[in-house]
Amino acid sequence: MKKLCLKCGKRKHVTEFHKDKLQKDGLFYYCKKCKRKLDNARNALPEFKKKKKAWHETHREQSSNAVGKWSRNNRLKKNAHNKVYAALKSGELIKLDYCEICFCEGELQAHHEDYNKPLKVVWLCSECHGKIHRKEAS
Repeated sequence: MKKLCLKCGKRKHVTEFHKDKLQKDGLFYYCKKCKRKLDNARNALPEFKKKKKAWHETHREQSSNAVGKWSRNNRLKKNAHNKVYAALKSGELIKLDYCEICFCEGELQAHHEDYNKPLKVVWLCSECHGKIHRKEAS
């Protein structure tokens, strides 16, 4: 019985594939030879790729810390966002199909005039939502 290796494109006997319970046929999709090459290549990453990976991990952590800081500094806003999300999920709140200012259709965002009333929202496109916030900031 033969199987096609998705890496090298050759049909090989099934004994040339590692077992993999997650696959329908119970075999890994690369042959043992291609899998070994792939593993060796991953283990021999050039130094700049290792540095790049470390850089991404550091910045991911910094980004995560920034989100956490925002959440701590904006508890009322975060609470309102969470309540809107839960209400949408439960069906208590229905998202409109169009922006309430320009009537365009597409991806909409919930805008709060008052964060103390978390379920009283206006559905806006990102452009109109941004315009409102820029006017409020001015």
